[in-house]
Amino acid sequence: MVKSALVQDGWTITHDPFPIDYGDVQMQIDLGAERLVAAKRSDEKIAVEVKSFIAPSTISEFHTALGKFLNYRSALRAKEQIYMAYKVSFVIEKDEYGYYAYCPELPRCQSQGDSLEEVQANIKEAVELYIETLSESEKQEL
Repeated sequence: MVKSALVQDGWTITHDPFPIDYGDVQMQIDLGAERLVAAKRSDEKIAVEVKSFIAPSTISEFHTALGKFLNYRSALRAKEQIYMAYKVSFVIEKDEYGYYAYCPELPRCQSQGDSLEEVQANIKEAVELYIETLSESEKQEL
């Protein structure tokens, strides 16, 4: 779902998975993608790690995801690869109506879905759209 959403939005998947060597450590981010930004005539690149927090210990999953994010960001910066990497988590809750998701770091960024897969796709799209509305300085704060 994530790959098809990125392609539909104009991204070209360049790596699946995206390997990074950082010293003696070898890591793999779920996806690498890029797209041409016409106004700038330059390439925009992202590294995508897909995570959800549906286990009983969401705080443990969040800390694991945050640790991975920090490691990936350090490795990408060390390799001087210009990839956007944002630390954004989302929480998924289930109730009698389906699934509800929100991002604690992004006020009013939320979504819903009838299935786990649908709510994951929907909240990822909501995050992407939310980030697109931010100024460069606001993006740096993420």
